[in-house]
Amino acid sequence: SSSVSASNTAAVKSVTCSTCRIGFHVDCHVEMGGSAEDVNNAKYQCFTCASGMDDPRCFVCPRRGGALRPTTDGRLAHVYCAKTCPGGTRMVAGVVEARMVPKANTKQKCYLCSRKTGIVVHCTALGCVNYFHCICGERSGRGYHRVRNGVDVTYCSEHMPDTIEKVRDGYFV
Repeated sequence: SSSVSASNTAAVKSVTCSTCRIGFHVDCHVEMGGSAEDVNNAKYQCFTCASGMDDPRCFVCPRRGGALRPTTDGRLAHVYCAKTCPGGTRMVAGVVEARMVPKANTKQKCYLCSRKTGIVVHCTALGCVNYFHCICGERSGRGYHRVRNGVDVTYCSEHMPDTIEKVRDGYFV
């Protein structure tokens, strides 16, 4: 069992699972229901490792493993996926409160990974037919989805405005 790493790069501390080695910013870890004291806990385990799960899967996206949290209806969701899922999910004491997801967002195929599983968002450009998993769009740099002040803004790579800036590694600001 490896020890927890507390990095001080740019004064950002992290918590690392002693089993799978996944790391979390302390602020994100606390938001997910963890304790800031876990930075110094050499035996800390993430939720999925502590639960003994062999092949944990997110119900929102096609990816396996990662920073998963339990949902109120007994499934698992990545923290990122829960925050970007259409229908208004939220974290309450480390549990994802899964709310009503529009049916149309569960029936379409992701134009980026070509999978028809999980929950996708639809490009808001008039007449566009592209749907994608938020995490596929973010990781590939070919899809943009943000919710600000209760308004969803979603663009595929074909319709992304020049005002949306892409930074290193394909992520957006």
